[in-house]
Parts: sequence; structure tokens; C-alpha cells
Amino acid sequence: MQQWTTQTARKRRRKRRAMGNLDFNADEHDDPINFDVMPDGTVIDVEIESTEQKPNKKGDGAYLEIVFLATDGEHKGRKLWERLNLWTERDDDKAKKMIVMANSSLGAICRGIGKLQVSDHEELVGGCCRLTLGVEPAKGDFPARNKIKKVERIGAAKASTPTPDKPAAKNGGKPAWSR
Repeated sequence: MQQWTTQTARKRRRKRRAMGNLDFNADEHDDPINFDVMPDGTVIDVEIESTEQKPNKKGDGAYLEIVFLATDGEHKGRKLWERLNLWTERDDDKAKKMIVMANSSLGAICRGIGKLQVSDHEELVGGCCRLTLGVEPAKGDFPARNKIKKVERIGAAKASTPTPDKPAAKNGGKPAWSR
């Protein structure tokens, strides 16, 4: 017993010395992460970095936490968290509405990454999509944060909108709206 105590004390002293010798100067390093809220309407390409099912605070359900990582542009390296309340034991109208909204958001994410059928949340990891962000204003002690407004597939063709200013090829060059 005595030998174990002595060895443990020596290990602790060595560990304290090693940890105490940090020799770090923050002024010599850039801050690579910007935690400012990205402006409303920001469009970023992301990859799903991780997913995890976590219990909610009340203990009567769980949510799926999805971590998105921006893959290019000025926001490259930024992370965005989405929490979807998919599971609850409650049976009230508010809980039902919450689950419908969470399922809709998960559906948009699945369509955005091109996986329409998923049996495990880990299947989402590595999926890439394009997000359009909004800003959720500060509430009480919680600061303003980004929220997902729209999810799209990367490389999806944008729908062209007809312009009434272009003359039509038929009808003597008159635009269709002037007939």
C-alpha cells in the first residue's frame, strides 16, 4: 500500500510540473473562430459534421442535435447547430406541433443532402447541402443566434423566372403579356 501511494504522488508531481510549463502567449495567435451572428440571408455550403441524440431538460423526451460545418467562402470553418425536438412523452397540442415542425426540418435537411430514407441519425454525417440563414433575436439571457431558413441541394438548378420585358419569338416580336 505504501509503494502505491508513493508512486501515485510522484506521478501527480510530474503531471503538475508538465502542466505548469505551458509557456503560451495569446497575442502570438490569431483567433480563427468568429462567433458573431452571420447576417440575415447569408447562404453557406455546409457539411454535416456530427449528429447526436440528447435528452431534453425536462427529461420527458429527446432532441437530435446536428452540427453543420461551413465548407467554403468567407464563413469557412464556422459551425452551426440545429436542435430538432423529435421525441417526447407529452401528448399535448404544443408537443405535437413541435414534433411536426422538427420532422419538417429534418425532411428538408434529408432532401438537401439527397438522403430521402434514413434509419439512423448517423447516416446524415458527411452529407452536404446549402443553407440560407436567418437571425433569431436575443431572448432574455440568450444572445441572438442564426437559424436555418432554407435548405437546398448543392448544385441544384435555380428556377428561372419569366421576364415580361423579353420579346416573344412569335407574334411579330411582341411580348406574350401585351397580346
